[in-house]
Amino acid sequence: MKKLLLLLLIVPMVSFGQSSFKSSKGTFDYVNGVRYRVIFDEDLDIDSQVIKINSKVAQVSYPMTSAKMVVDKKDGRTRITVTEFSIGDVTGPVLNGTTGGSTEYYEMDNRVWNEKRQKFKGAFVKNYSKKIEKSILQAVDRLIKNTESGDDW
Repeated sequence: MKKLLLLLLIVPMVSFGQSSFKSSKGTFDYVNGVRYRVIFDEDLDIDSQVIKINSKVAQVSYPMTSAKMVVDKKDGRTRITVTEFSIGDVTGPVLNGTTGGSTEYYEMDNRVWNEKRQKFKGAFVKNYSKKIEKSILQAVDRLIKNTESGDDW
């Protein structure tokens, strides 16, 4: 009985970490890095590609520049998965005492993910995720408008 009681007390604390959460349109989760997914109930005429992130909109302590977008289609619906968020040129101290130059996408993960607690940092959930989502959706909207313009070059 004591073991059962102890187990019931420990399980909620272990599973309390927030490794995924819903945003206004999609979902952020952490699977070998930050991942954003959104599903559209229509077949969007866009392809998988690297998208430009508006650094003024989606700044997470450092200016973001791009991310990898994968487009999947099924039954007239489109799922967009965005990973590998890149941080642009940064001058001065970056992370772990290194300085300057282009940084890799995993450094954005270090800014928003608490590895020890296995959950997203509060500021990311409350603020930064909304900015990143807005920039992603703006990029998707630009791609849709570009394909609708009829330019087949």
